[in-house]
Amino acid sequence: MDNHLDEKISSLDNNLDGTTKSLNSITAVAHQAKREVAEVTLKERQCYSTMLTLVEGQKQVKAQIRDLHISLDKRSQDIQRRARGLEDKVDGVSKEVKDLTTRLANLEEKVLTETKTTVPKQNYAAPVFTIRETDPRVIWDEEESRADQERATKLTTGTRER
Repeated sequence: MDNHLDEKISSLDNNLDGTTKSLNSITAVAHQAKREVAEVTLKERQCYSTMLTLVEGQKQVKAQIRDLHISLDKRSQDIQRRARGLEDKVDGVSKEVKDLTTRLANLEEKVLTETKTTVPKQNYAAPVFTIRETDPRVIWDEEESRADQERATKLTTGTRER
């Protein structure tokens, strides 16, 4: 019986050793799992912190984009207002140019009709006075008077030919 008990004790010892080894292995796995959980928790916190930073950055970017849209809208309205003002000025200038062109055409037509209907008369122009640099006195110059009459004749003749 002693033998039988010794075998049982030996068997129980072996079982106990196996159980102890299993418990030690389970404990090691549990410690490893605990370390990994701690690492995961740390990484979760880091990810959460990063996510909060990104969300805050996203809010700031959205605010900047909104401010930029507002600024661009104001600038666009200002440019459109200036463009309308310039268009009004251009329209005014165009109207003035058109009016001046019409007046010029009317004057040219009037000059042409007057030069065609008028008979050339003797031009009794006022005497022409010239100042000579060497002599400070004002002197009558008949040649200058004739030259002015010829120039006037050439100008009216040149207008008729057009």
